[in-house]
This record gives sequence, C-alpha cells and structure tokens, in this order.
Amino acid sequence: MADLHVLIKPVSGKCNMRCGYCFYYDVMQKRNQADLGIMTETTIKALVDSAFAYVGDRGSLNFVFQGGEPTLWGMESFQSFVSYVERQKQNQKVGYGLQTNGLLIDNQFSKFLAQHRFLVGLSLDGPCDMHNKYRLDRNGRGTYSRVLGAAQRLAAQGVDFNILSVITLEQARHPDKYYNFLKRNKITHGQLIPCINGYGGANAGESLDGEIYGKFLCRIFDLWLKDWEEGQAISLREFDNLAGMALAGIEPELCSMAGKCGPNAVIEADGSVYPCDFYVLDEWRLGNIHEAGLQDLLNGELERKFIRMSEKLAAECRQCNVLKLCRGGCRRLREPWVAGEPSRFVWCKAQKSFLPYFISHLDRLAMAIRQQQKRKKQHSF
Repeated sequence: MADLHVLIKPVSGKCNMRCGYCFYYDVMQKRNQADLGIMTETTIKALVDSAFAYVGDRGSLNFVFQGGEPTLWGMESFQSFVSYVERQKQNQKVGYGLQTNGLLIDNQFSKFLAQHRFLVGLSLDGPCDMHNKYRLDRNGRGTYSRVLGAAQRLAAQGVDFNILSVITLEQARHPDKYYNFLKRNKITHGQLIPCINGYGGANAGESLDGEIYGKFLCRIFDLWLKDWEEGQAISLREFDNLAGMALAGIEPELCSMAGKCGPNAVIEADGSVYPCDFYVLDEWRLGNIHEAGLQDLLNGELERKFIRMSEKLAAECRQCNVLKLCRGGCRRLREPWVAGEPSRFVWCKAQKSFLPYFISHLDRLAMAIRQQQKRKKQHSF
C-alpha cells in the first residue's frame, strides 16, 4: 500500500494566456522539444494503470491537472480520464485536482468539477490592477473580470477551490490592499506564491526583494491572526502549515516546506515522467510510462539522485536558528548549485524576518485556534 501524487500536464505547456512571470514557459525553452503535444487516450490508460499498480489495492492516488492551461484539453477528455479511473478503481482512495487560469470555466465545467469533487486552484493575483499587471491573455488583454467570474461560478456549484496568488512587488508593497480584496470577495482559502526568477537568473517581471517580501508576510500574518481572533479566519496554506508544525508537530503537506522532495510524478502530455514541476527538463527525464512503470521510474537511480540532492543545505542554512520551520525552502529555490553544493535559500532574508515574528505570536495563535474550535462546537448543537 502506498500513496502517490501525480501531476499531469495534458496539453504540455499550451496556454491561452501569456503571463509575464510564467515559470513553465521558461522551463519549456530549456528543453530540446518545448511542446510535448496533447495527451491521448492511450497515454491516459498507461498513466492510470501504472499509477494504480504503484499504490496497490488499498493505497491512495491524487491526480492533479496543470499546464500550461489544462482546460484546453476539453471537458470531454477530462470526462474520459475520470471514467477510466472509476472503472479501474478497486479499494483505492482517489482524489482529483485542477490548477487553472479560469478562462474556460463555464457553468457546465463547474458542474463537472463539483460532481467529481475536484479541488481547484484558481490563479487570481488580487484586485484588478494587481492581477492585470502580469496575467494577460494571448492578445495582451487583462483577465481579471473573467477570472472573478470563474470564481463566482465555482462557488455557485459548490466546488472546493482556493485562490493561488503569485506575489510580486505589486502585492508585496500593498499587503492591506491585497488581503482586504480576499475578504471583500469572500475568499476562504488562498495560497501565497512568491514570484521567482527563471533559470539562469532571467528576471520574471519585477524581481521580488527578500526584505520587502518578509515585511509583506509579517503584515499579512497580522491581518490573518486578527481575523482568527475575531472568528473570521481565512485559510492561507503557508500559515496553516506553519501553525501545524509549530503548535502540533504536524509535518507540512506543502512540499516546498518539507525540507526535501518526495517521490512525486509529473507526467507530460507524451507520457514522459519527471520528479518535479520545476524540473521538467531533459536532464531530469526519468523515462516514459509507455516504456516503464511508475514503480520502476520512481525507484530508479535518477529519482534517488534528485531526492538526495534535495536534502542538501547551504552551510549557512545548517546553522540557522529558524531552520526547524524554514527547512531550507524548496530545492528549486536553492539554485544555482556550485560544485555539487546548493546556494542559500532565495527567501532566506524574508524567512529570517518573518519566522521569528511568527514564533513570537504563537501564544496568541494557539488561543485564537482554541476559541475558533470552541465556537464550532457551540454551533454544532
């Protein structure tokens, strides 16, 4: 019995938007073949069969679709995928996820996502001016109103979704404006994704400064904690994970906070398998599901090397007083590697500013969580 998270790119990097900071567009340009096509029925079956073989009769599988923009695959393809999974499933626990820009999420698609209990990550960077600065369609037009419409349709159908916000200097300089947008639009779940530069240091829009990002996190945390104390809590994934780690010793579910990589599978449209979304590169191609099963690919030497490298920290990180919570950050954010050793975590300055501030408020946070739990119990009678 095993658990497996499978990230699927059914249309490779194809997208109906051209965001100024897109990391996957940068990744594609580093491959010999940038676009790996569109996933076929044959590849669907090979992928699903291999995933079930990996987890065994009573394991759990989580299939998450990402891009590019995965909804370009079409709803019929999603229906075909889910139908095949349900036919093959025995005693395994299966979940579905979708990360989308929302432009193709109409009422029919929303109903499908609700019916099959997809957890949806919807990319929305905040109010109109913040969102439209970088999140443009292929014709250079802002997408804010269309994405907000998608959020409303998802909510109307009862789809579980969270907002994925890429944090650039625009949000970092105006934390109150960003957070108040979440509250005003009744966003209950969100994730803060700091904007990173491309491979080789290529600038992704306005490069986010560690000092400014640290101040942003402190201010957002203040607003978040105040809402917890007032019984109006918003779930912010990073803070939720930190609270679990610091107060209950719970391991983070967010891989970038785990300190090392796990055996995850990223499967491109042609069936090629990679160890991580940031490393869908020729040198990290583990193989192809048409040629070998996930059991072999995820236990092969290249995968083991990838995981071993993720365990390495810069010397400065190993001596740091916030390492217990920071854990050195995501492997990708320790690039570049020099002579087999990683660089310091790119958000080191931000973490050294924010984490001591977070720790100093743990008593308040613990009390707020207890009060929230008490309110829930009272409302259950």
